[in-house]
Amino acid sequence: MIALLPSLFTWVLLIAFVLIYSFDMMDYIKDNNIFPGAHDFFIMIIWAVPIAITGSCCGMVIDKYPKHLGKFTTVGLVGSSVFLVIDMIALHLVNGLFLIIAVFCLGAFMGILTITAHTIYGSSIKWTHRGRGYSWAIFGGLFFCILLLLGTEIFNLDFFFSFSLISFLGSLISITFYYYTQDWPFWENDPWVTPLFRILKRVSVDAYYWTHALVYLMIGLTFGSLAQAGIILGFSTFLDFSWYKSFWFVVLLGSCFFSLPSGFLTDYWGRKTSIILALYGIVFASLIVGLFNDYSTTFYLSALIIGISFALIHPALDGSLWVDLAPRDSVGKYSSLNFQSLGLGIYIGFPLSYLFVSEQILDITLIMNVFILLGLAILAGLPLFWIGDSFPPLEFFLLLVINDAGMPIFHYDFGREKELKVDLPLISGALSAVGSFMLEATGEEGANLSLVRHGTHFIISDEGKMGLSAAIFANKNDPELHNLLQKFLRKFEEKFKAIIPTWSGDLSQFYDAINDAEQIFGPLVTIQVD
Repeated sequence: MIALLPSLFTWVLLIAFVLIYSFDMMDYIKDNNIFPGAHDFFIMIIWAVPIAITGSCCGMVIDKYPKHLGKFTTVGLVGSSVFLVIDMIALHLVNGLFLIIAVFCLGAFMGILTITAHTIYGSSIKWTHRGRGYSWAIFGGLFFCILLLLGTEIFNLDFFFSFSLISFLGSLISITFYYYTQDWPFWENDPWVTPLFRILKRVSVDAYYWTHALVYLMIGLTFGSLAQAGIILGFSTFLDFSWYKSFWFVVLLGSCFFSLPSGFLTDYWGRKTSIILALYGIVFASLIVGLFNDYSTTFYLSALIIGISFALIHPALDGSLWVDLAPRDSVGKYSSLNFQSLGLGIYIGFPLSYLFVSEQILDITLIMNVFILLGLAILAGLPLFWIGDSFPPLEFFLLLVINDAGMPIFHYDFGREKELKVDLPLISGALSAVGSFMLEATGEEGANLSLVRHGTHFIISDEGKMGLSAAIFANKNDPELHNLLQKFLRKFEEKFKAIIPTWSGDLSQFYDAINDAEQIFGPLVTIQVD
Protein backbone atom coordinates (compact mmCIF):
# COMPACT_ATOMS: atom_id res chain seq x y z
CA MET A 1 0.00 0.00 0.00
CA ILE A 2 2.81 2.46 0.88
CA ALA A 3 4.53 1.73 -2.44
CA LEU A 4 1.33 2.85 -4.25
CA LEU A 5 1.13 6.29 -2.59
CA PRO A 6 3.62 8.06 -4.92
CA SER A 7 1.80 6.66 -7.98
CA LEU A 8 -1.55 7.81 -6.59
CA PHE A 9 -0.25 11.36 -6.11
CA THR A 10 1.35 11.29 -9.57
CA TRP A 11 -2.04 10.55 -11.08
CA VAL A 12 -3.74 13.31 -9.11
CA LEU A 13 -1.08 15.85 -10.06
CA LEU A 14 -0.92 14.99 -13.75
CA ILE A 15 -4.69 14.76 -14.24
CA ALA A 16 -5.52 17.95 -12.34
CA PHE A 17 -2.58 20.12 -13.42
CA VAL A 18 -2.24 18.96 -17.02
CA LEU A 19 -5.71 17.86 -18.11
CA ILE A 20 -8.42 19.52 -16.04
CA TYR A 21 -7.13 22.90 -14.91
CA SER A 22 -4.43 23.68 -17.48
CA PHE A 23 -6.92 25.60 -19.64
CA ASP A 24 -8.09 27.63 -16.63
CA MET A 25 -4.49 28.45 -15.82
CA MET A 26 -3.75 29.53 -19.40
CA ASP A 27 -6.88 31.71 -19.44
CA TYR A 28 -5.67 33.36 -16.22
CA ILE A 29 -2.25 33.97 -17.78
CA LYS A 30 -3.86 35.56 -20.85
CA ASP A 31 -6.36 37.64 -18.89
CA ASN A 32 -3.59 39.06 -16.73
CA ASN A 33 -1.25 39.51 -19.71
CA ILE A 34 1.59 37.68 -17.94
CA PHE A 35 3.12 36.59 -21.26
CA PRO A 36 1.96 39.19 -23.80
CA GLY A 37 1.13 37.60 -27.15
CA ALA A 38 2.26 34.14 -26.07
CA HIS A 39 0.62 31.11 -27.71
CA ASP A 40 -0.90 28.29 -25.67
CA PHE A 41 1.77 25.94 -26.95
CA PHE A 42 4.53 28.15 -25.49
CA ILE A 43 2.86 28.14 -22.09
CA MET A 44 2.46 24.37 -22.07
CA ILE A 45 6.05 23.77 -23.21
CA ILE A 46 7.38 25.57 -20.11
CA TRP A 47 6.49 22.58 -17.94
CA ALA A 48 6.64 19.92 -20.69
CA VAL A 49 10.37 20.38 -21.42
CA PRO A 50 11.71 19.96 -17.85
CA ILE A 51 9.44 17.00 -17.11
CA ALA A 52 10.73 15.32 -20.27
CA ILE A 53 14.38 16.00 -19.37
CA THR A 54 14.25 14.85 -15.75
CA GLY A 55 11.98 11.94 -16.63
CA SER A 56 14.54 10.72 -19.17
CA CYS A 57 17.57 11.12 -16.90
CA CYS A 58 16.08 10.05 -13.59
CA GLY A 59 15.94 6.36 -14.51
CA MET A 60 19.71 6.16 -15.06
CA VAL A 61 20.36 7.83 -11.70
CA ILE A 62 18.04 5.36 -9.94
CA ASP A 63 19.80 2.39 -11.53
CA LYS A 64 23.17 3.74 -10.42
CA TYR A 65 22.07 4.44 -6.82
CA PRO A 66 19.14 2.09 -6.13
CA LYS A 67 19.60 2.20 -2.37
CA HIS A 68 18.53 5.87 -2.47
CA LEU A 69 15.28 5.22 -4.36
CA GLY A 70 13.13 6.05 -1.34
CA LYS A 71 14.91 9.39 -0.92
CA PHE A 72 14.59 10.20 -4.64
CA THR A 73 10.86 9.48 -4.44
CA THR A 74 10.46 11.70 -1.37
CA VAL A 75 12.30 14.50 -3.18
CA GLY A 76 9.87 14.17 -6.10
CA LEU A 77 6.86 14.26 -3.76
CA VAL A 78 8.08 17.23 -1.71
CA GLY A 79 9.37 19.20 -4.69
CA SER A 80 6.14 18.78 -6.67
CA SER A 81 4.01 19.80 -3.68
CA VAL A 82 6.14 22.85 -2.81
CA PHE A 83 6.54 24.19 -6.34
CA LEU A 84 2.83 23.81 -7.01
CA VAL A 85 2.34 26.41 -4.25
CA ILE A 86 5.19 28.57 -5.58
CA ASP A 87 3.59 28.39 -9.02
CA MET A 88 0.35 29.80 -7.59
CA ILE A 89 2.27 32.58 -5.82
CA ALA A 90 3.91 33.52 -9.12
CA LEU A 91 0.49 33.65 -10.79
CA HIS A 92 -0.87 35.90 -8.04
CA LEU A 93 2.11 38.22 -8.35
CA VAL A 94 1.62 38.35 -12.14
CA ASN A 95 5.38 37.96 -12.55
CA GLY A 96 6.29 36.27 -15.83
CA LEU A 97 9.95 35.46 -15.01
CA PHE A 98 9.06 34.11 -11.58
CA LEU A 99 6.31 32.00 -13.15
CA ILE A 100 8.67 30.54 -15.77
CA ILE A 101 11.14 29.51 -13.06
CA ALA A 102 8.39 28.09 -10.82
CA VAL A 103 6.70 26.09 -13.58
CA PHE A 104 10.06 24.88 -14.89
CA CYS A 105 10.99 23.58 -11.43
CA LEU A 106 7.53 22.05 -10.98
CA GLY A 107 7.93 20.18 -14.27
CA ALA A 108 11.39 18.97 -13.24
CA PHE A 109 10.12 17.53 -9.94
CA MET A 110 7.08 16.02 -11.69
CA GLY A 111 9.49 14.18 -13.99
CA ILE A 112 11.42 12.82 -11.00
CA LEU A 113 8.19 11.81 -9.26
CA THR A 114 6.77 10.08 -12.33
CA ILE A 115 9.81 7.81 -12.77
CA THR A 116 10.53 7.12 -9.09
CA ALA A 117 6.86 6.36 -8.34
CA HIS A 118 6.71 3.85 -11.19
CA THR A 119 10.04 2.29 -10.21
CA ILE A 120 9.35 1.90 -6.51
CA TYR A 121 5.95 0.38 -7.18
CA GLY A 122 7.05 -2.02 -9.91
CA SER A 123 10.09 -3.25 -8.00
CA SER A 124 8.06 -3.87 -4.83
CA ILE A 125 5.07 -5.80 -6.23
CA LYS A 126 5.07 -9.36 -7.50
CA TRP A 127 4.32 -9.65 -11.23
CA THR A 128 1.10 -11.61 -10.59
CA HIS A 129 -0.39 -8.55 -8.85
CA ARG A 130 1.18 -5.61 -10.70
CA GLY A 131 -1.89 -4.86 -12.81
CA ARG A 132 -4.45 -5.03 -10.01
CA GLY A 133 -2.15 -3.21 -7.58
CA TYR A 134 -1.55 -0.33 -9.97
CA SER A 135 -5.27 -0.14 -10.72
CA TRP A 136 -5.86 0.84 -7.08
CA ALA A 137 -3.54 3.83 -7.48
CA ILE A 138 -5.37 4.76 -10.70
CA PHE A 139 -8.75 4.38 -9.03
CA GLY A 140 -7.72 6.49 -6.04
CA GLY A 141 -6.26 9.24 -8.21
CA LEU A 142 -9.25 9.35 -10.54
CA PHE A 143 -11.78 9.28 -7.70
CA PHE A 144 -10.03 12.18 -5.97
CA CYS A 145 -9.97 14.19 -9.22
CA ILE A 146 -13.66 13.52 -9.91
CA LEU A 147 -14.62 14.74 -6.43
CA LEU A 148 -12.32 17.73 -6.84
CA LEU A 149 -13.84 18.65 -10.19
CA LEU A 150 -17.38 18.31 -8.87
CA GLY A 151 -16.60 20.27 -5.73
CA THR A 152 -14.92 23.18 -7.48
CA GLU A 153 -17.71 23.48 -10.05
CA ILE A 154 -20.61 23.16 -7.60
CA PHE A 155 -19.12 25.67 -5.13
CA ASN A 156 -17.67 27.86 -7.87
CA LEU A 157 -14.06 27.55 -6.68
CA ASP A 158 -11.10 28.42 -8.90
CA PHE A 159 -8.05 26.35 -9.78
CA PHE A 160 -6.07 28.00 -6.98
CA PHE A 161 -8.18 26.10 -4.45
CA SER A 162 -7.66 22.83 -6.35
CA PHE A 163 -3.90 23.26 -6.53
CA SER A 164 -3.75 24.17 -2.83
CA LEU A 165 -5.66 21.01 -1.92
CA ILE A 166 -3.42 18.88 -4.16
CA SER A 167 -0.32 20.42 -2.59
CA PHE A 168 -1.67 19.61 0.88
CA LEU A 169 -2.36 16.01 -0.22
CA GLY A 170 1.19 15.77 -1.56
CA SER A 171 2.62 16.98 1.73
CA LEU A 172 0.67 14.35 3.69
CA ILE A 173 1.78 11.59 1.31
CA SER A 174 5.40 12.82 1.49
CA ILE A 175 5.45 12.61 5.29
CA THR A 176 3.72 9.21 5.35
CA PHE A 177 5.90 7.76 2.62
CA TYR A 178 9.17 8.93 4.16
CA TYR A 179 8.17 7.71 7.63
CA TYR A 180 7.43 4.17 6.47
CA THR A 181 10.19 3.76 3.87
CA GLN A 182 13.25 5.36 5.46
CA ASP A 183 14.43 1.91 6.62
CA TRP A 184 13.33 -0.07 3.55
CA PRO A 185 16.16 -2.31 2.31
CA PHE A 186 16.33 -1.34 -1.35
CA TRP A 187 18.28 -3.62 -3.65
CA GLU A 188 21.89 -3.68 -4.73
CA ASN A 189 22.63 -3.89 -8.43
CA ASP A 190 22.96 -7.26 -10.12
CA PRO A 191 26.48 -8.49 -10.94
CA TRP A 192 25.76 -7.80 -14.62
CA VAL A 193 24.96 -4.10 -15.15
CA THR A 194 22.88 -3.57 -18.28
CA PRO A 195 23.97 -0.51 -20.29
CA LEU A 196 21.34 1.57 -22.05
CA PHE A 197 22.46 0.60 -25.56
CA ARG A 198 21.90 -3.08 -24.71
CA ILE A 199 18.36 -2.29 -23.59
CA LEU A 200 17.62 -0.31 -26.75
CA LYS A 201 18.81 -3.26 -28.89
CA ARG A 202 16.20 -5.60 -27.38
CA VAL A 203 13.52 -6.59 -29.87
CA SER A 204 10.79 -6.53 -27.20
CA VAL A 205 11.81 -3.07 -26.00
CA ASP A 206 11.77 -1.64 -29.53
CA ALA A 207 8.41 -3.23 -30.31
CA TYR A 208 6.66 -2.13 -27.13
CA TYR A 209 8.24 1.33 -27.29
CA TRP A 210 6.72 2.05 -30.69
CA THR A 211 3.43 0.38 -29.82
CA HIS A 212 3.24 2.55 -26.69
CA ALA A 213 4.12 5.71 -28.64
CA LEU A 214 1.57 4.96 -31.38
CA VAL A 215 -1.17 4.21 -28.83
CA TYR A 216 -0.64 7.61 -27.22
CA LEU A 217 -0.37 9.25 -30.63
CA MET A 218 -3.87 7.88 -31.27
CA ILE A 219 -5.00 9.19 -27.88
CA GLY A 220 -3.53 12.63 -28.59
CA LEU A 221 -5.23 12.78 -31.98
CA THR A 222 -8.54 11.65 -30.46
CA PHE A 223 -8.38 14.20 -27.64
CA GLY A 224 -7.62 17.05 -30.00
CA SER A 225 -10.18 16.15 -32.66
CA LEU A 226 -13.01 15.56 -30.19
CA ALA A 227 -12.14 18.73 -28.31
CA GLN A 228 -12.32 20.79 -31.50
CA ALA A 229 -15.51 19.05 -32.55
CA GLY A 230 -16.95 20.00 -29.17
CA ILE A 231 -16.17 23.68 -29.77
CA ILE A 232 -17.41 23.75 -33.35
CA LEU A 233 -20.62 21.83 -32.74
CA GLY A 234 -21.36 23.38 -29.35
CA PHE A 235 -21.69 20.19 -27.35
CA SER A 236 -24.03 20.56 -24.42
CA THR A 237 -22.49 20.74 -20.94
CA PHE A 238 -23.79 20.04 -17.45
CA LEU A 239 -23.29 21.44 -13.95
CA ASP A 240 -22.05 24.61 -15.70
CA PHE A 241 -18.91 22.72 -16.78
CA SER A 242 -17.01 24.15 -19.71
CA TRP A 243 -16.88 21.94 -22.81
CA TYR A 244 -13.47 20.44 -22.01
CA LYS A 245 -14.32 19.79 -18.36
CA SER A 246 -17.50 18.02 -19.43
CA PHE A 247 -15.42 15.85 -21.74
CA TRP A 248 -12.81 15.06 -19.08
CA PHE A 249 -15.45 14.38 -16.45
CA VAL A 250 -16.95 11.59 -18.56
CA VAL A 251 -13.49 10.23 -19.44
CA LEU A 252 -12.54 10.13 -15.77
CA LEU A 253 -15.80 8.43 -14.83
CA GLY A 254 -15.27 5.69 -17.42
CA SER A 255 -11.68 5.13 -16.31
CA CYS A 256 -12.54 5.20 -12.61
CA PHE A 257 -15.35 2.65 -12.75
CA PHE A 258 -13.45 0.27 -15.02
CA SER A 259 -9.93 0.67 -13.57
CA LEU A 260 -10.21 -2.03 -10.87
CA PRO A 261 -11.71 -4.73 -13.15
CA SER A 262 -9.13 -3.84 -15.78
CA GLY A 263 -6.28 -4.39 -13.33
CA PHE A 264 -7.53 -7.88 -12.50
CA LEU A 265 -8.11 -8.68 -16.17
CA THR A 266 -4.60 -7.68 -17.25
CA ASP A 267 -3.19 -9.96 -14.53
CA TYR A 268 -5.44 -12.75 -15.79
CA TRP A 269 -5.19 -12.60 -19.58
CA GLY A 270 -1.89 -10.75 -20.07
CA ARG A 271 -0.74 -7.30 -21.17
CA LYS A 272 -0.97 -7.72 -24.94
CA THR A 273 -4.68 -8.52 -24.92
CA SER A 274 -5.44 -5.40 -22.87
CA ILE A 275 -3.42 -3.26 -25.28
CA ILE A 276 -5.21 -4.65 -28.33
CA LEU A 277 -8.65 -4.10 -26.78
CA ALA A 278 -7.67 -0.52 -25.90
CA LEU A 279 -6.66 0.07 -29.53
CA TYR A 280 -10.11 -1.07 -30.67
CA GLY A 281 -11.71 1.20 -28.07
CA ILE A 282 -9.87 4.33 -29.21
CA VAL A 283 -10.77 3.71 -32.85
CA PHE A 284 -14.39 3.00 -31.96
CA ALA A 285 -14.62 6.21 -29.90
CA SER A 286 -13.65 8.25 -32.94
CA LEU A 287 -15.75 6.10 -35.26
CA ILE A 288 -19.08 6.84 -33.59
CA VAL A 289 -18.42 10.59 -33.72
CA GLY A 290 -17.33 10.42 -37.35
CA LEU A 291 -20.20 8.29 -38.64
CA PHE A 292 -23.25 9.31 -36.58
CA ASN A 293 -24.99 12.67 -36.68
CA ASP A 294 -26.41 12.73 -33.17
CA TYR A 295 -23.36 14.57 -31.88
CA SER A 296 -24.79 15.54 -28.51
CA THR A 297 -25.06 11.84 -27.58
CA THR A 298 -22.02 10.44 -29.39
CA PHE A 299 -19.73 13.07 -27.85
CA TYR A 300 -20.25 11.70 -24.34
CA LEU A 301 -20.38 8.10 -25.51
CA SER A 302 -16.99 8.59 -27.16
CA ALA A 303 -15.60 10.13 -23.98
CA LEU A 304 -16.89 7.14 -21.98
CA ILE A 305 -15.28 4.63 -24.38
CA ILE A 306 -12.00 6.54 -24.24
CA GLY A 307 -12.17 6.37 -20.46
CA ILE A 308 -12.65 2.60 -20.57
CA SER A 309 -9.76 2.32 -23.05
CA PHE A 310 -7.64 4.34 -20.65
CA ALA A 311 -8.52 1.91 -17.88
CA LEU A 312 -7.30 -0.97 -20.07
CA ILE A 313 -4.08 0.81 -21.06
CA HIS A 314 -2.80 2.11 -17.74
CA PRO A 315 -2.49 -1.07 -15.61
CA ALA A 316 -1.13 -3.06 -18.56
CA LEU A 317 0.98 -0.73 -20.69
CA ASP A 318 1.92 2.04 -18.25
CA GLY A 319 1.91 0.24 -14.92
CA SER A 320 3.11 -3.32 -15.47
CA LEU A 321 4.55 -4.12 -18.88
CA TRP A 322 7.81 -2.17 -18.67
CA VAL A 323 8.61 -3.54 -15.22
CA ASP A 324 7.78 -7.06 -16.45
CA LEU A 325 10.54 -6.63 -19.05
CA ALA A 326 13.09 -5.07 -16.71
CA PRO A 327 16.04 -6.70 -14.95
CA ARG A 328 16.69 -5.51 -11.42
CA ASP A 329 19.58 -3.22 -12.36
CA SER A 330 17.62 -1.44 -15.11
CA VAL A 331 14.08 -0.91 -13.81
CA GLY A 332 14.70 2.85 -13.68
CA LYS A 333 15.78 2.95 -17.32
CA TYR A 334 12.74 0.91 -18.34
CA SER A 335 10.47 3.27 -16.41
CA SER A 336 12.04 6.19 -18.28
CA LEU A 337 11.42 4.44 -21.61
CA ASN A 338 7.81 3.96 -20.53
CA PHE A 339 7.47 7.68 -19.88
CA GLN A 340 9.35 8.71 -23.05
CA SER A 341 7.19 6.63 -25.39
CA LEU A 342 4.02 7.90 -23.72
CA GLY A 343 5.15 11.53 -23.93
CA LEU A 344 6.35 11.16 -27.53
CA GLY A 345 2.92 10.01 -28.66
CA ILE A 346 0.97 12.70 -26.79
CA TYR A 347 3.30 15.56 -27.74
CA ILE A 348 3.03 14.67 -31.43
CA GLY A 349 -0.61 13.56 -31.53
CA PHE A 350 -2.29 16.47 -29.79
CA PRO A 351 -0.79 19.28 -31.96
CA LEU A 352 -1.30 17.23 -35.14
CA SER A 353 -5.00 16.85 -34.35
CA TYR A 354 -5.48 20.53 -35.14
CA LEU A 355 -4.51 19.80 -38.76
CA PHE A 356 -7.22 17.16 -39.23
CA VAL A 357 -10.35 19.00 -38.15
CA SER A 358 -11.87 21.74 -40.29
CA GLU A 359 -15.01 23.69 -39.41
CA GLN A 360 -15.95 24.04 -43.09
CA ILE A 361 -15.96 20.30 -43.82
CA LEU A 362 -16.31 18.90 -40.31
CA ASP A 363 -18.20 15.72 -41.27
CA ILE A 364 -15.56 14.76 -43.82
CA THR A 365 -12.61 15.51 -41.57
CA LEU A 366 -14.08 13.50 -38.70
CA ILE A 367 -14.46 10.50 -41.01
CA MET A 368 -10.89 11.03 -42.27
CA ASN A 369 -9.79 11.04 -38.64
CA VAL A 370 -11.35 7.59 -38.22
CA PHE A 371 -9.31 6.17 -41.11
CA ILE A 372 -6.13 7.79 -39.77
CA LEU A 373 -6.76 6.16 -36.40
CA LEU A 374 -7.47 2.81 -38.05
CA GLY A 375 -4.12 3.01 -39.85
CA LEU A 376 -2.32 3.92 -36.63
CA ALA A 377 -4.06 1.08 -34.77
CA ILE A 378 -2.79 -1.40 -37.37
CA LEU A 379 0.73 0.01 -37.10
CA ALA A 380 0.58 -0.06 -33.27
CA GLY A 381 -0.55 -3.68 -33.26
CA LEU A 382 1.94 -4.99 -35.84
CA PRO A 383 5.02 -5.17 -33.53
CA LEU A 384 3.06 -7.33 -31.09
CA PHE A 385 3.01 -10.24 -33.58
CA TRP A 386 6.80 -10.70 -33.41
CA ILE A 387 7.28 -10.62 -29.65
CA GLY A 388 5.99 -12.51 -26.64
CA ASP A 389 3.74 -11.10 -23.96
CA SER A 390 5.59 -9.63 -21.00
CA PHE A 391 3.14 -11.54 -18.79
CA PRO A 392 4.35 -13.63 -17.11
CA PRO A 393 7.84 -12.10 -17.03
CA LEU A 394 10.53 -14.24 -18.60
CA GLU A 395 12.35 -16.45 -16.09
CA PHE A 396 15.14 -18.84 -17.03
CA PHE A 397 17.78 -20.92 -15.31
CA LEU A 398 20.36 -23.68 -15.87
CA LEU A 399 22.34 -22.82 -18.97
CA LEU A 400 24.09 -25.97 -20.25
CA VAL A 401 26.78 -26.56 -22.86
CA ILE A 402 27.05 -30.21 -23.96
CA ASN A 403 29.76 -31.80 -26.10
CA ASP A 404 29.28 -34.37 -28.85
CA ALA A 405 29.62 -37.21 -26.32
CA GLY A 406 26.61 -35.94 -24.36
CA MET A 407 28.71 -34.67 -21.42
CA PRO A 408 28.08 -31.27 -19.78
CA ILE A 409 31.20 -29.13 -20.08
CA PHE A 410 29.73 -25.89 -18.71
CA HIS A 411 26.67 -24.88 -16.69
CA TYR A 412 25.42 -21.71 -15.03
CA ASP A 413 22.34 -21.06 -12.90
CA PHE A 414 22.03 -17.22 -13.01
CA GLY A 415 22.35 -16.59 -9.31
CA ARG A 416 19.35 -18.57 -8.10
CA GLU A 417 19.13 -18.49 -4.30
CA LYS A 418 18.18 -22.15 -4.01
CA GLU A 419 20.74 -24.73 -5.01
CA LEU A 420 19.67 -26.63 -8.09
CA LYS A 421 19.57 -30.34 -7.21
CA VAL A 422 19.73 -32.05 -10.58
CA ASP A 423 22.01 -34.61 -12.18
CA LEU A 424 23.70 -32.59 -14.94
CA PRO A 425 25.17 -35.62 -16.81
CA LEU A 426 21.73 -37.24 -16.75
CA ILE A 427 20.05 -34.13 -18.23
CA SER A 428 22.78 -33.72 -20.83
CA GLY A 429 22.56 -37.35 -21.82
CA ALA A 430 18.79 -37.20 -22.06
CA LEU A 431 18.88 -34.20 -24.39
CA SER A 432 21.48 -35.86 -26.59
CA ALA A 433 19.41 -39.03 -26.64
CA VAL A 434 16.26 -37.16 -27.68
CA GLY A 435 18.18 -35.52 -30.54
CA SER A 436 19.55 -38.89 -31.67
CA PHE A 437 16.10 -40.49 -31.45
CA MET A 438 14.52 -37.75 -33.59
CA LEU A 439 17.26 -38.19 -36.19
CA GLU A 440 16.64 -41.93 -36.32
CA ALA A 441 12.87 -41.55 -36.38
CA THR A 442 12.63 -38.84 -39.01
CA GLY A 443 15.84 -39.35 -40.98
CA GLU A 444 16.09 -35.58 -41.22
CA GLU A 445 19.81 -34.86 -41.64
CA GLY A 446 21.08 -31.50 -40.40
CA ALA A 447 18.02 -30.83 -38.24
CA ASN A 448 18.58 -29.52 -34.72
CA LEU A 449 16.67 -30.15 -31.52
CA SER A 450 15.52 -26.61 -30.69
CA LEU A 451 12.64 -26.96 -28.23
CA VAL A 452 11.32 -29.38 -25.62
CA ARG A 453 8.14 -28.55 -23.73
CA HIS A 454 6.89 -29.98 -20.45
CA GLY A 455 3.70 -28.32 -19.14
CA THR A 456 4.50 -24.63 -18.74
CA HIS A 457 8.29 -25.07 -18.94
CA PHE A 458 10.58 -25.21 -21.96
CA ILE A 459 14.06 -26.38 -22.80
CA ILE A 460 15.39 -24.16 -25.58
CA SER A 461 18.46 -25.53 -27.35
CA ASP A 462 20.82 -24.75 -30.19
CA GLU A 463 23.68 -26.59 -31.91
CA GLY A 464 27.07 -25.17 -32.87
CA LYS A 465 29.65 -25.97 -35.52
CA MET A 466 32.13 -27.84 -33.30
CA GLY A 467 29.85 -30.62 -32.10
CA LEU A 468 28.60 -28.61 -29.14
CA SER A 469 25.02 -27.88 -28.18
CA ALA A 470 23.63 -25.39 -25.66
CA ALA A 471 20.36 -25.56 -23.74
CA ILE A 472 18.58 -23.25 -21.36
CA PHE A 473 15.52 -23.91 -19.19
CA ALA A 474 12.80 -21.22 -19.26
CA ASN A 475 9.17 -20.56 -18.37
CA LYS A 476 8.26 -19.63 -21.94
CA ASN A 477 9.40 -20.02 -25.52
CA ASP A 478 10.78 -16.52 -25.93
CA PRO A 479 12.29 -15.56 -29.33
CA GLU A 480 14.84 -13.23 -27.72
CA LEU A 481 16.10 -16.08 -25.57
CA HIS A 482 16.58 -18.21 -28.70
CA ASN A 483 18.73 -15.51 -30.29
CA LEU A 484 20.86 -14.92 -27.20
CA LEU A 485 21.42 -18.66 -26.70
CA GLN A 486 22.70 -18.88 -30.25
CA LYS A 487 24.94 -15.85 -29.66
CA PHE A 488 26.33 -17.37 -26.46
CA LEU A 489 27.14 -20.70 -28.10
CA ARG A 490 28.95 -19.02 -31.01
CA LYS A 491 31.00 -16.93 -28.55
CA PHE A 492 31.72 -20.01 -26.41
CA GLU A 493 33.03 -21.94 -29.42
CA GLU A 494 35.17 -19.03 -30.57
CA LYS A 495 36.63 -18.46 -27.11
CA PHE A 496 37.49 -22.10 -26.39
CA LYS A 497 38.14 -23.41 -29.90
CA ALA A 498 41.67 -24.46 -28.93
CA ILE A 499 40.47 -26.39 -25.86
CA ILE A 500 37.31 -28.13 -27.13
CA PRO A 501 38.92 -30.69 -29.51
CA THR A 502 41.39 -31.92 -26.89
CA TRP A 503 39.30 -31.46 -23.72
CA SER A 504 40.19 -34.06 -21.10
CA GLY A 505 37.47 -33.45 -18.49
CA ASP A 506 38.69 -30.38 -16.59
CA LEU A 507 35.55 -28.20 -16.19
CA SER A 508 37.55 -25.29 -14.75
CA GLN A 509 38.93 -24.57 -18.23
CA PHE A 510 35.54 -23.11 -19.20
CA TYR A 511 35.01 -21.08 -16.04
CA ASP A 512 35.54 -17.75 -17.83
CA ALA A 513 32.31 -18.36 -19.77
CA ILE A 514 30.38 -17.24 -16.67
CA ASN A 515 31.14 -13.61 -17.52
CA ASP A 516 29.85 -14.12 -21.05
CA ALA A 517 26.66 -15.72 -19.73
CA GLU A 518 26.03 -12.80 -17.38
CA GLN A 519 26.68 -10.16 -20.03
CA ILE A 520 24.66 -11.83 -22.78
CA PHE A 521 21.64 -13.01 -20.77
CA GLY A 522 21.72 -10.31 -18.07
CA PRO A 523 19.39 -7.89 -19.91
CA LEU A 524 16.64 -10.54 -19.85
CA VAL A 525 16.83 -11.42 -16.14
CA THR A 526 13.58 -9.84 -14.91
CA ILE A 527 12.51 -8.76 -11.42
CA GLN A 528 10.99 -11.60 -9.42
CA VAL A 529 9.51 -10.19 -6.20
CA ASP A 530 8.57 -12.78 -3.57
